[in-house]
Amino acid sequence: HFKRVNDGLGHDAGDALLVAVAERLRGVLRGFDTATRFGGDEFVLVCEDLRDEAEAREIATRVAEALAPPFLIAGRQITVGASIGVVLASGMGADPQTILRNADATMYRAKDGGRGRFEIYNQALRLNALELLDLEAALRQGIERGEFEVPYQPQVSILTGKLMGFEALARWHHPQRGLLAPAEFIPVAE
Repeated sequence: HFKRVNDGLGHDAGDALLVAVAERLRGVLRGFDTATRFGGDEFVLVCEDLRDEAEAREIATRVAEALAPPFLIAGRQITVGASIGVVLASGMGADPQTILRNADATMYRAKDGGRGRFEIYNQALRLNALELLDLEAALRQGIERGEFEVPYQPQVSILTGKLMGFEALARWHHPQRGLLAPAEFIPVAE
C-alpha cells in the first residue's frame, strides 16, 4: 500500500518507507541474494543456489516476518505486509519474462489468501489461472449470447406457510459444461 503512504504523507515518506523495507529485506536475505524494486509496491528477490523448496519456504517466511512489524515513518506507524509468489526456476528452462509472470500470478494467489503469506508456483496454479482467464472470457460471451437465467425461488415460512419473499438464483447454461451453479462462476464475475 505504498500509494496510500504517498497520497497521505507525501512522496518523501513513501521513499523513506521504501528504504526501510529494503533495509529489512537486506537483513533477512543471504549475502549473495538480490532484491530490487520492480515497480510500485512490488519487489523481486532473486535467490540463487537454493538447496531445495524448503530453503525457499524458509526465506519467504523470514521476509514475511521481517515486514510484519510496523515501520515508523514521518512520526506514524505504517504497517505493510508481504504477499509472496515463489518460483523455483531450476529445471524450468523458462525465460526471465515467464519466470516473472509466474511469480506475479503466484503472488496474486497469495494475496487472495490474505496478506502476509506466500505461495509456491506449480503447474496446477498456472492451469488454474488459465482456466479462470478462459472462464472470464466465456462469461462475457455468455452474457452477450443470453446464456444466463435468473429463476426465482419462493421463501415460505415453515410456521405459517405464508410466502415471505423470493430468492433470485443465477444459473448459467454453458455451451460445453452444461448448467453451472453460481459457485462456479460468481466469484469470477465479481
